[in-house]
Amino acid sequence: MTPRNLLLVGALAAACMALRLVQVPAAGMPASSLLYLQAGLLLTIAMFDASRRVLAVCIVATGLVWMAQVWPVYGARALIGIPLYALHFLIAVAGARLAGWPRRDAAPIGTDDILRFVAAGLLLLPSVSAAAAVLLPHWGLGTPAADLPMQLAQGAVATHLGILVLTLPATFWLTESVDAPRLRAGTVLPALGFLTLGFVLGRWQGTAFGESLGEWMLDYRLLAAAALAWCVMRFAARWSMPAIAGTMLILAYAVAERAGETPHPLEPVLLGLELVVLEVLLLVLHAVTRDGRLMRERLIEEAGNDSLTGLPNLKALRMRISEDDGTDEELGYLVVDNADRLLAGLGLNAHTALMRAVAERLSERVQPYYVTSAQFVLMRQRDDHRHPDWQQVLQRLESLDFEWNGIRYRVVPYVGHARIRNSRASGLEAAIIAASQAAFQARSLREVMPIREGDTARMQDVAAAQRKKLDEASSTLASLRTGEVALYFQPMRRIGASANTPVSAGEVVCRLRTPDGEWVSPARFTHELEAAGRLVELDRAVIRELFRWIRAHREQLGHLRHIGVNLTGQSLTSPGFVRELQALMSHPPLPAEVFCFEITESAAISDLELSRRCLNELRTLGCHVAIDDFGTGVQSFERLKQLPFDLLKIDGSFVRNALHIDSDYQLVRASVTIAHAFGAEAVAEYVESAPILACMQELGVEWVQGNLFGKAAPIEWLTRSGPWPT
Repeated sequence: MTPRNLLLVGALAAACMALRLVQVPAAGMPASSLLYLQAGLLLTIAMFDASRRVLAVCIVATGLVWMAQVWPVYGARALIGIPLYALHFLIAVAGARLAGWPRRDAAPIGTDDILRFVAAGLLLLPSVSAAAAVLLPHWGLGTPAADLPMQLAQGAVATHLGILVLTLPATFWLTESVDAPRLRAGTVLPALGFLTLGFVLGRWQGTAFGESLGEWMLDYRLLAAAALAWCVMRFAARWSMPAIAGTMLILAYAVAERAGETPHPLEPVLLGLELVVLEVLLLVLHAVTRDGRLMRERLIEEAGNDSLTGLPNLKALRMRISEDDGTDEELGYLVVDNADRLLAGLGLNAHTALMRAVAERLSERVQPYYVTSAQFVLMRQRDDHRHPDWQQVLQRLESLDFEWNGIRYRVVPYVGHARIRNSRASGLEAAIIAASQAAFQARSLREVMPIREGDTARMQDVAAAQRKKLDEASSTLASLRTGEVALYFQPMRRIGASANTPVSAGEVVCRLRTPDGEWVSPARFTHELEAAGRLVELDRAVIRELFRWIRAHREQLGHLRHIGVNLTGQSLTSPGFVRELQALMSHPPLPAEVFCFEITESAAISDLELSRRCLNELRTLGCHVAIDDFGTGVQSFERLKQLPFDLLKIDGSFVRNALHIDSDYQLVRASVTIAHAFGAEAVAEYVESAPILACMQELGVEWVQGNLFGKAAPIEWLTRSGPWPT
């Protein structure tokens, strides 16, 4: 137990002891002490002390004080206090349980809880507690029975008032001031201070009206009730509940004073009942006001969040700007490209999860506000007064590795940013429009850096670079259409085959001649063609040139058993290209089984149904199919098994490091296992040394391709005798 909690236990025990020693200043109450407050305090402790240890300490302390008071008169018979206060312990625990306490949740008290508490704590418990407090000492001490009914009535009323004054307000205070309903030193110790203040004010006699403060407040109790009603509607429980407890304590003193002065014995009882009704109404008013406030806050919070993703939306942003005065703030606009492909391919749940993952990654640098599908407005975090570093924001997002059901996805973000000129709604809307225009301009230009509103020079530079890329794409298309394509061939060899046998298998690659006469590899121009959506023309040019060349040299190519031809995703989904390819393969220049069409994982799933249909038709014609660059795409086993293929070509980035990096070795081994599981053969690319060859053979790879057996050379080498260039 911490020192602070020890202080709490000591203070509660001292309070229980003191409440038996301080006398009520008028007749009409039991002569013992402030018994009513003591009963309320013990019940409060029982309701919030789940371990019962604090309650036990307070019961023992109170019992010792009681026995010390009666010992000088009754001697050893005062030991009746032991079963008496053991019974009080059980009564307090039973009363708490009947009222539904202690509770494990931190939910605030509702009107139903108040009614249950009134039934258990204000009707049943006072009668039982008074009976124990009066009858057991009467039996043990032998006190006269003449005034026994009056003592029972007074004890019940006193206990009733104690629960009214202390337990009900304390229950609201403790449940709404902390995260969990339990006793805490930080809340209980100030409460004792408030009650002490109420006691002092209740004893204060010198008011301006010539009577005690309690008498004056009792006469004007409706005015006091109105003031308390205003208090519970305006302030939280940590302030309004002590005010209620203190006021009720003062009024209880006044009722005690009046009970000894009035000739009508029912008057104090009626006043007590009036106080009960008054406090219950105040507590119900507090509960209704609190619930209304919580409901309003919940509705505001829900309105400020997107219903699908749960992320803050533009309404939340507008509320923030109106509260913080966003003048001179930097505002960013994020567009996540290609997210719609994820939505179309994997469904709404995957898209929603991606948006949440993007927001979580962004929250490390900025506060994101969701606009619509794959678009966010970005602001600095509230506790960070610096302008955001938009380049860092982009970098954090580019490193996001999102995975859904085994499929990995990399986001392609574009950011524009602008300054908010004023805190009015028009200033925010103007900044959002300007930043969004910059972001969409960045996307159209494929700009990897953030673009600022009005950055004319920068936009011109980016536009110039984009125009250069478009010019290069146009030049590439012109070269393709005029036949400026050269075919190259890189050998493949089956492991175990003799090195002296002629090349009979390999992959066709191409080179393109630029206007200045330079021959360039596909890495120099495929990105531009893909962005322009014209990769179909590259595939068409290569296949046409290959078939033309084979027909021209058919007699010299009878030894060929495998010719790999690359196809792009755009070609697989182009009806015109597929019809032309099927027409060519209906009358191939070599047997159809010689041709193997290679596709990448990502190309295959761009449109899975069309890709599968095209590949099945090619296999029906007798061709083979290979999955190229396996391991670098976003394929899943579920989608892989839907594709027909005969070869699985393992990406060379794993093969070349298999001897040095264990993870690459394991990936190659797993790829071989997958190939065999699907009834296909494995091909290892980038085999450039004898140790790598031995490793691939050990792993069960059937085919190898790389500079160890021959580099890509002009296809004319297939008609020549002699070794292939390496």
